[in-house]
Amino acid sequence: MSERLKLTGKRFGRLIVLKCTGANKYQHTTWLCKCDCENEKVIVAESLVTGATKSCGCLHKERTGLNKVNLSGKIFGKLRVIEEAGRTNGKQVKWLCKCKCGRKHILAGYRLTQGVDCCPSCELKRRAKALSGKNNCNWKGGITPAKEKIRRSAKYAKWRKTIFDRDNYTCQNCGKNKCNLEVHHIYPFAIYPKIRWEKLNAITLCLDCHGKTKGKEFTYREKFSAIIGGENVHFSERVQIS
Repeated sequence: MSERLKLTGKRFGRLIVLKCTGANKYQHTTWLCKCDCENEKVIVAESLVTGATKSCGCLHKERTGLNKVNLSGKIFGKLRVIEEAGRTNGKQVKWLCKCKCGRKHILAGYRLTQGVDCCPSCELKRRAKALSGKNNCNWKGGITPAKEKIRRSAKYAKWRKTIFDRDNYTCQNCGKNKCNLEVHHIYPFAIYPKIRWEKLNAITLCLDCHGKTKGKEFTYREKFSAIIGGENVHFSERVQIS
């Protein structure tokens, strides 16, 4: 009786358990179930609880196209079904869909009916948004330093490219190119915010040369300024710490 109470009324995929019908010839407990398509079927308990059986058989027919439903023109979230697009290796019907973002994507029909509602690109963006900010397990109250936000900005990326272009993508200290490069602030980025965007306060260096400047920025200031032709430039009041 306890086993019956555990399954009666429960849902397994498309099936709702109605009642226990005893046991089959192998002495496995069986249950009468009603499918969402209104068909009733007797199913072994183990097949229900393990997920081996999820419908009366209609789900398999839909997946293999034996009971194909025409999805053309239907809307699933951001996806609009355009037309049939062949079959998968498992003989499941595929459909060409267009997402609201403009991208087209081909999906098996059962994936649409089971909840897929956008293209992979939109799904990645949705997941990224769901895991960003306060929703992220590593969230620490929004303490990312302002300077890090600047370094990750589009404005900073554009500014770096301007410096690379000016220096012909070549380390101005050792002459290396075709290697990983960095834009070095002659007057340190963190200490002199008022001149962060000055082109004459920046020079292209390879990773090795840039690493040698760590903690020694002022030692190299005059040398780097002379290399880029900024030795006669005086930032005066703008180099004050703020």
